This record gives sequence, structure tokens and C-alpha cells, in this order.
Amino acid sequence: KPADVRVIRRVAEITIDAWQNSSLREIADLQLILPTDFESFASLYDVYHPTGSLRMGTSSANSIVDQNLRLWRTNNCYVTTTAVFPSAGSANPGLTHLALTARLAEHLAKRIYPTGESTS
Repeated sequence: KPADVRVIRRVAEITIDAWQNSSLREIADLQLILPTDFESFASLYDVYHPTGSLRMGTSSANSIVDQNLRLWRTNNCYVTTTAVFPSAGSANPGLTHLALTARLAEHLAKRIYPTGESTS
């Protein structure tokens, strides 16, 4: 368990550093607050389905990404994660996440190859 805590902290540090050293810092401030007492968690593995932190919605006033998973305040930055779900469901979100990712891939392919032609 101590090794898991070290990994979680290191990933958080890398994420914050990458955000602060990118142009994303001009759009939003990333604040990640880690629990100080990881020992109080029965399992660290219950935290891998984040929801609501990159909420999908109908406008920048109520969400971070649009229906095509594009960050509202960018021209060409898309995300695919369970964090776009407005709230948690009652089951594992893996298949729903994969469906959204497939839909995003189709959307991007249509933008890149509007006539359906590809280079392959």
C-alpha cells in the first residue's frame, strides 16, 4: 500500500506540473487536493472512475466539454474519460466510456477526412 500511495502522489505531481507548464493554465487553474490520510481508505482502487470533474454539457457556463468532448475554450483539444459524465452511475462505466471514445473517433475522422477518404 505505501508503494501505491507514492505512485498516486507522483502521478498527481506530474499532472499538476504538466498543466502548469502548458497553455491550459490560461484557461483554468488545476487544483488537486490529495487526502492526507490514505490509510483511512479501505481500498485505493475505488477511485478510478472519476465523474463530474470534466463535465459534459450544453454550454461553457455549465460544463467543461461539449457533446463532442471538445474543451469549450479551445479549438482542437478533446478528452475522453469518465470524468465527462455529469454524475456516477450504479455500474462500471467502462463500456459507456468506450462508446463515447468510439463516437469521438468518428467525429474526429469526419473532421479530418470530410469526404470519407483516408490515406490508408
